Amino acid sequence: MRERTDHYRPTGNTSGHASGVGPACEDLRRLQLDLIRDTVASDCAYRYFAYGLITESAIALPELTVAGTIDCPAVRVRTGQIEPHPLVVDEAGRGFWIRGQRACYSMRGVGTFLVTAGEEILVDPHPTASPEMLRVAILGPAFALLLHQRGRFILHASAVVIGGAAVAFMGGHGWGKSTMAALLHARGHTAISDDLTAIDVDHGTVYPAFPQLKLWPDALASLSLPAGGLPQVHPDLPKRALRLTADFAPNAMPLQRLYVLGIGQPVAVMRQPPTRLLEEVMRHWYGVRFGRTFWNSLDLRRHFLEAARLIRMTPTRRLQRPATLLDDRALPDAIEREILEDLESP
Repeated sequence: MRERTDHYRPTGNTSGHASGVGPACEDLRRLQLDLIRDTVASDCAYRYFAYGLITESAIALPELTVAGTIDCPAVRVRTGQIEPHPLVVDEAGRGFWIRGQRACYSMRGVGTFLVTAGEEILVDPHPTASPEMLRVAILGPAFALLLHQRGRFILHASAVVIGGAAVAFMGGHGWGKSTMAALLHARGHTAISDDLTAIDVDHGTVYPAFPQLKLWPDALASLSLPAGGLPQVHPDLPKRALRLTADFAPNAMPLQRLYVLGIGQPVAVMRQPPTRLLEEVMRHWYGVRFGRTFWNSLDLRRHFLEAARLIRMTPTRRLQRPATLLDDRALPDAIEREILEDLESP
């Protein structure tokens, strides 16, 4: 199947796909597509539930919760050829274009992903991409674009439920978002999302993602969990997928706090001026990773107003903790106490 766009055709190979590949590469590509489809007979053989949406997928996504067959799907994930691939590729090998309700994201050595109207993700895999690499891209950037198209405010954050409502931890790569969620989950607090948190600003709610936390080996060791028994998130990274069998929120939850993670002594929850909070929310908005092209496509006034509305309706704080989070077994208890005390304050 071929998906056409109203964009220009590429004249060179910039997205990691070969424009003039030989027979051996074409055979490898066909083999890879067969592997990804996992010998399924239909175009959408799997049904899942994530972010409040029923998703039909031609690709197995074992991280997601399996859904029944009664409700109609809101999202479809299928495989096919995409033209054109994004021409602009950054230093990390990522490319992007957007036209109205069609957004196309490319990762060198992984594939190209066309997201349309918040309803479909078309996947064009690179010949050498593993199923794990594809799933990272589908469940991260591709789903982020889809949720944005459906009007959700997407944050680079992890979230848990404390006292019947969600608290989210914002931060960049390596800031400890997943570790914070895992430490609180180990203390009996229900997980709701990891790395990508989708917020309905109109109703002040967080949608449950899927029951998994992505953790480095040292974080797993602090939880007395062996990294060797867990699947790798990505073939090139030691990060592991901790798939949760219990204590995962099944429904949307009200959002009661946003925390910006920071390093410092002692453990403390700190208030900050609204202008700084707006800066932090925009900094950790997930769409930043798609670059200036995506930014220029936004209605900027509406986007900033939505961010400001999120801050007004959700108390936002800085959560300061030492860098040695995993070295001191008393720290998680101290962090939990600070959060609980903060939640009791106005």
